[in-house]
Amino acid sequence: MSAPTIVSKDVHGFGADTTSPGITLPSSPAVLPGDIIICAWHVAGLNTSTAPVVPSGFTELIRSGSTVAAITVAAKIASGGEEGSTFTPASATISRAWTTSVFVVRGGPTNLAHLLANGNNVAATISRPVLTVTTATVDNLVLAGAAVEGGANTLTDPGSPWSPDDQAASTGSSASYATAIHATKATPGTTDGSSWTATTTGKWARWTVAIPPNVNQPPAVGSITPGYIVATVGEEYSATATATDSDGAIASWAWQQNATGTNVTAPALSGADTATVTFTPTELGAFTLQVVATDDDGSDSVPAYLPVIVTHQRDIALKVRSGGTFQSVDLI
Repeated sequence: MSAPTIVSKDVHGFGADTTSPGITLPSSPAVLPGDIIICAWHVAGLNTSTAPVVPSGFTELIRSGSTVAAITVAAKIASGGEEGSTFTPASATISRAWTTSVFVVRGGPTNLAHLLANGNNVAATISRPVLTVTTATVDNLVLAGAAVEGGANTLTDPGSPWSPDDQAASTGSSASYATAIHATKATPGTTDGSSWTATTTGKWARWTVAIPPNVNQPPAVGSITPGYIVATVGEEYSATATATDSDGAIASWAWQQNATGTNVTAPALSGADTATVTFTPTELGAFTLQVVATDDDGSDSVPAYLPVIVTHQRDIALKVRSGGTFQSVDLI
């Protein structure tokens, strides 16, 4: 198992006041289906607590604002072919200094719920923002970004264990300055004390996103209720399965006949693609139903089984006339 890798990246500073800046992916290499696109926007001199709203099709990872700066970090699973595409915040009308960062990551999970994000603003004037990585484990790729407002700052190498990347700066009106840097690492740790420093102190925004490898844990069927059925021909019966998925959600169900413990053909199944199956036995004998749960990453559970024994024929009564009255007579 190895950490996900960065396919392409870019950090950009805008040379003047900008409103709702778009992030444009590098035109090469190609973005493939299943790649993860992660975009970050930072605006300095934003006199509101409202951070930019993520573009359509993206999932918000971090959105934090203060009286002097705001950050938004968002991600999406690529459909493929997005190289050269531009993504613009849905709502960010303030005209100030902006910096943006973008990563295209390959080998990460197909479910964005598995990404672990952390970030916020620091309203106080400081020189060293500490980055906190949320529960990153071995073979995670950890992306990080920081931006500072309050002076024409130049950020320095964050130091080991981080691998420094690009940085860019932007200067806007009302003494608003935005400088951004991003870096990466692929080592474990719940909290990382690494810090960036600036040539002058300022108001900071910082974020981290831990991206695990695409190793999905399959779901598990917990129980079937009832655990077995003693049935009568012609009567309707139901059974309900439960399942859990430690790293996602149950997406679908599949009931079918299993050859083990079966000497008759199972009856038609209603609701075979749901947690609850219904059936009506048509002949004496025994059959076994099995159920499999599938999670939202496409992994199947180990099958679980429901034994069914059909031991009785449903009574059939016939009314006959005897002595001027009708009486019920059981034929079976």
